[in-house]
Amino acid sequence: GTFYCIGSHLTGWSPNPLMLFRAAGDTLDDPRWVDMGNPTRDATSFNSQPTFVVPFTPAHGEPYFVYMADNWVHGGPEGLVDAAYVWLPLHFGKDTVTLSRQTEWDLDNPFEAIPETRTDTARCIINGRCSNEV
Repeated sequence: GTFYCIGSHLTGWSPNPLMLFRAAGDTLDDPRWVDMGNPTRDATSFNSQPTFVVPFTPAHGEPYFVYMADNWVHGGPEGLVDAAYVWLPLHFGKDTVTLSRQTEWDLDNPFEAIPETRTDTARCIINGRCSNEV
């Protein structure tokens, strides 16, 4: 397999562009990290800072990875203690990794658009709230 490392630049609590690296070495003893740039192509990476990347296997289809991040900019009524989260699917291409801004997405089909009339799937909103409400 290939190792990847995702992080953000350092400016305190302010959102930053993401940094993505791929190991070109055969082992992590000498990873020879390759800078793949910002997979969001957004200056603030959708106002998020990475927390974790988790693998997910849908009921039908191929496993994929979900980017999980803090959104300190859009805290709830109580401010930072009510901070929101961003969960987005990471798309791995042949030589690229992309993280697209999506206001909602389907866990079973993360890279396909959700039809406007669909109501049977959780709506994963960019501010981190997920619900079955339409």
